[in-house]
Amino acid sequence: MWFKRVQHTLDCKRSILILNKINCFVIFLCLILKTAGFGEQCGDIDNNGFIDIVDALAAARISQGIYSKLYSDCQADIDNNGIIEMNDGILIADFYIGNLQKLETCGSCLKDAMSAEEAGTLILEKWVPLLIMNMDSRKGLVILQYKELLSEGSVIALRDESFLTQDIIRLTNPSWLFFVDFDPYAHFGHEVKVIILSSTNGQTQFLDSRWWPQINDKNIFSTVKERQDPDSIIFSTEAKTD
Repeated sequence: MWFKRVQHTLDCKRSILILNKINCFVIFLCLILKTAGFGEQCGDIDNNGFIDIVDALAAARISQGIYSKLYSDCQADIDNNGIIEMNDGILIADFYIGNLQKLETCGSCLKDAMSAEEAGTLILEKWVPLLIMNMDSRKGLVILQYKELLSEGSVIALRDESFLTQDIIRLTNPSWLFFVDFDPYAHFGHEVKVIILSSTNGQTQFLDSRWWPQINDKNIFSTVKERQDPDSIIFSTEAKTD
């Protein structure tokens, strides 16, 4: 009986030793994969070298404003549109269960940032003609550019007609923000748009709102002085009277 107990104890110690060796090998293998670049892949938000359902949940959490320093925002922007949405989490989940063969694109934080002047020129040349087509000439139009480049992880909040939070967006790339006021002489709320332009890939996101936006809980363009600052205005038209 005594011999059997000793033998059982030795067997347990051997099993624990084997498990420890296996764990060390797995950790070593993960480090090799990450060193080889496999860990820095689109969809691997938690940077553990694998894409799984945890990454899909992480994308969903980021889209709701729940952020962790362990997350890689750049790897979460699956559709490469400059922001993280629930759709990014769905794409990762589809890949994990086999509905997608691979994740084609992903946002990147490694590209050179577009300057304020380049961003403003892009908006003027590409989007202003379309905005003019959709404006009411009796109200005028003003487009303002926020002076500071927004860093990755910045949170933009928009409000609806009742001044309640309508959308919360966390940026996955450094971005420029533009504020389009379709009725600059009227009291708020009224029709406005917020344009988010990624400085790394040029992706543009248009967001409808009724009030000025918030950046990291700070109101911007909320005062007449801010909205009439000539250094912020990149385009304006006067209201036409009958």
